[in-house]
Amino acid sequence: NPSWILRPYPIAIPHMKDDMFKQPCILITILEEPIALSNVQNDNHSIKYMLSMFIPENAIMTKLVSTISETLSDHLENLDDFM
Repeated sequence: NPSWILRPYPIAIPHMKDDMFKQPCILITILEEPIALSNVQNDNHSIKYMLSMFIPENAIMTKLVSTISETLSDHLENLDDFM
């Protein structure tokens, strides 16, 4: 999904919220070799990090994803150090 790319930063944030998930799963992946992903304009971006979140559909988990996303956004300029 191209909207998962945080252009121009080298991170993608795939996420899904659904009742099929019984437990939250948050994965932080640091790729040894960056991969190229396309955004909605078909521009390729080099992705080095992935923050994948798969969570149950409930208010507590929605708040958790929001908190994680806000924290990440505060560190986009020094992403390598933060990750």
